[in-house]
Amino acid sequence: MSTSQYKNVILTELEKLNDRIDLKILRGKSYHTEARRHKSLLTQLNHIEKIAKRVPASFFSFLL
Repeated sequence: MSTSQYKNVILTELEKLNDRIDLKILRGKSYHTEARRHKSLLTQLNHIEKIAKRVPASFFSFLL
């Protein structure tokens, strides 16, 4: 899986998770576990972006 595909998977998961969190807030339920997952996904996304900035895109061309 390329870094851009991995990034898209994380972004999609974050969107779904945000929707679940919003529903739980509206219903007055606890969203503690979702908040931890959200934080973890954001950490992964930041890590991917940091690596992508350091390493030129041509370096990843061998993955294709």
